Amino acid sequence: MKTFIERINNTHPISENSLNELQKLVEIKTYPPNYKLVEPGKFSDKAYYLLKGVAKSYCTTQKGKKVNSALYTDNSYIAELTSLILGVPSSISTLETITTCTVIEGSYSKYIKLTETHKDLSILHRKNLENFYIILQKQDLDLANLNATERYLKLIKDEPKIETLITQKNIAAHLGITQVQLSRIKKEIYKF
Repeated sequence: MKTFIERINNTHPISENSLNELQKLVEIKTYPPNYKLVEPGKFSDKAYYLLKGVAKSYCTTQKGKKVNSALYTDNSYIAELTSLILGVPSSISTLETITTCTVIEGSYSKYIKLTETHKDLSILHRKNLENFYIILQKQDLDLANLNATERYLKLIKDEPKIETLITQKNIAAHLGITQVQLSRIKKEIYKF
């Protein structure tokens, strides 16, 4: 919980009263690997803060291929925002744990109600949404401007322990390439 509170206060400091009210809305939970936090066609009012573990967001094409849209590691917010904001079932996205994940979980709608009476939480929420948008925009730019090798190098720079946490299959899926392509990239990078 300490890292969660630090993250909040680094984004936008909140009052002790707001923190107490927020803590009433959340609980710490642990989920096993391959647990679906959100599934297409289902509505979940939950938003998460990943304390420890690795999770992913993906959609499944009509041909059954899983296309990753995000990889989440320690101290990340996780949510299917479109579903939460519109209050409708997730249309295509799945949020799934890759490893055992410990999260802080809470009701998004109750949090939004709280932001209506606590200005500091409202500002925090706005800043979190802005940060999330910036992250998504950077991901889109990386996908459009970096080749697979550059995306791999960026991933291991940003998340140095990722290869010890998840399978090569998950890394390849995150990069939008096959495992064979990932193997070739690594062979080229690490050749002696």
